[in-house]
Amino acid sequence: MNSRSPSIELPLGCWLVLDASALINLLGTGIAGELVKAANRRMLVEDYAFEELRRHPLPEQDIQSEIAALLDSRLLQRVRMDDGARALFRELTDGDLTAGLDDGEAATIAYAMSHAAAIPVIDEKKASTVFVQRWASRTIVDTVTLLGLPCIIAAFSEEQYASAIHSALRYARMRVPKAARPWVRALLGDERAAQCPSLGQAGFMNTPGGK
Repeated sequence: MNSRSPSIELPLGCWLVLDASALINLLGTGIAGELVKAANRRMLVEDYAFEELRRHPLPEQDIQSEIAALLDSRLLQRVRMDDGARALFRELTDGDLTAGLDDGEAATIAYAMSHAAAIPVIDEKKASTVFVQRWASRTIVDTVTLLGLPCIIAAFSEEQYASAIHSALRYARMRVPKAARPWVRALLGDERAAQCPSLGQAGFMNTPGGK
């Protein structure tokens, strides 16, 4: 498998706090439970983000039953902000749509910032930019980076892994950062990559130079 994955090293003891879109992406792979097991890190979702889960990205799949199974098996934990995190939450959501973050993203960040071991998993560019600007010393990742963890890649055959990524792209419309698009494109191959609009033009280049 292509070794130039977009992953960074994440401490084994870290907590991964999933925004709603990140959890939807995991569900969209069709093997969310197996991926969480392979990640071998605590996966949390804050109440506000949890309440944004409406519909399973895969056709004819029931989101309530799958989320219940993940919670029952302790592969996923639903958590709630404390008072200190709520103050930051209110700060992050203050203002209009241009200035503030949405509730799920703000809650994910606020909860993560109240725990030193926590890392938010957020795909939305605005929320990620706000986080990096305010907390440069802390880590934030997107779903593609999470799925690029070496321990996750190693847990599956190349075809199983590529099929899971393809499914998340097609059904959950998982966002792929531009820098990761050539890697994803090489993983999927031409035919499957062509079915994934979220890869963008850069997804159809084998190298950053387009060769």
